[in-house]
Amino acid sequence: MTTDVRFEVGDRVELLEPCFGQALGAKGEIIKTDYGSRMPFYVRFNDNRTFWLYDDDISLIKDNDFQPVTKASDLKVGALVRIKSKEWYDANKNESGVVDVQFKFIKAMSELCGKTFRIREMQRTLNGCMEFHLDGEASRWTFCVEMFDLDSDKPKENIVTKTISKVKEAISPSQPIINQNIPLLRKNQLLTNLKLD
Repeated sequence: MTTDVRFEVGDRVELLEPCFGQALGAKGEIIKTDYGSRMPFYVRFNDNRTFWLYDDDISLIKDNDFQPVTKASDLKVGALVRIKSKEWYDANKNESGVVDVQFKFIKAMSELCGKTFRIREMQRTLNGCMEFHLDGEASRWTFCVEMFDLDSDKPKENIVTKTISKVKEAISPSQPIINQNIPLLRKNQLLTNLKLD
C-alpha cells in the first residue's frame, strides 16, 4: 500500500523492515520510479541486488549518513567514491589534456571531477592493477584508485620538516644544546650544518 510520499531517483534510502533477504536498515539508492505501479520504487542495495518496493518499506537517509569512502581499504562493490577535483585534473594533465595514472584520465572525464558515484564492479587486471567500474554517467569509463579522492592523497608532513620543527622548538637562540655526544652549538649553527640529502 502506497502513500503520498514522493522519493526521487538518486535518493538514498534504508529499509524499515527486513524483506527480500535484505536486513532491517539495509541501505540503497532509488534508481527508477513508477508512480503508476503498486511498488513504485526500484532500489539498488549496497550488495548490488535490486527490488521494487513500497514507499512505506523505506525511509530517506540524511546525506551525512551516506558519505563516500575516504580510505582505499574501504573500496568495495556498492561503496560510494568521489572523483578527484577539477584542480587535481588541471594541475596534473599533460598538453593533450590527459592525466596519466594507471589508466588515462582524459579530458572528457573531467566533467565528473568532484562528483560521487557508486562502485558497481571491480576487478584486477593482468598487470595487477585494480580497475573500477562506476554507475551513472561515469559508467562508460574505467577508473583506478588514483582517480578517487581519498585521505591517503592528502599531503603528509615531511619527516625532515617535522624534525627541524621539533629542533627549532627545543632550542632558543640564547640557549646552547648541551649533550655529552653533541658539541656546544647554537640554533643557527645547528640548522646550517644540517644536510637534507
